[in-house]
Amino acid sequence: KSPGISLGLPIRSSDKCHRESECLTFPSYMNMMSKIYSTSKENSGGAEEILENKPTVTIFLTSELETIFDDKDRYLRNTSLLSELPFTPSFITHRADIHQGNGKMIKSMKRGFSPDDIMLSTMSVLHFQLYSQNTVGNCCSHFHALLFDFLRSGCGVSTKNQGKCMQSIGDPHFHVCCERRGNPICVRKRDEELKSIYGDPNVTLDNLQLKNW
Repeated sequence: KSPGISLGLPIRSSDKCHRESECLTFPSYMNMMSKIYSTSKENSGGAEEILENKPTVTIFLTSELETIFDDKDRYLRNTSLLSELPFTPSFITHRADIHQGNGKMIKSMKRGFSPDDIMLSTMSVLHFQLYSQNTVGNCCSHFHALLFDFLRSGCGVSTKNQGKCMQSIGDPHFHVCCERRGNPICVRKRDEELKSIYGDPNVTLDNLQLKNW
């Protein structure tokens, strides 16, 4: 048997989706987990086992947006999407995460959260995400960059977990651009790669996302 694999999936959503960066649908995030899992198995010499077994893989899921967890539940009810995974996902979520709904403390306070609530949630989520063996995040997010700083400093459970940016996976399906409106070159280059893959001049990441569910 190969050792169990745990994956860290911190999802920065809300205000990151429209101006500062882009966001994927939950099925796309899970396709990304599938790619990271398969790559991890291949690197550990367990590629054949991927085809023979379907082990349970722990996924540490966090997000500031409550609807992400609704999408997780919706995904788990979709047997067709689940059958496409090389593993059975077992999600672990963090009870102290208040899901403040955005990345700005002042807006969160207007929703009734105190500064102490927000800081406790933020720091405990950082600690929570240190327990996975492989973590992927959006490096357009300062929060994810901070998490990766901790991992690369040896604070994680696995010293091999250095954190991986979605932008460096090498797959345009998961390449979200930073400052999308002010960085049209990134979007154009990414979508050109997708057009080449599908042989369709009309393909973009946006319209592929619409087909995921």
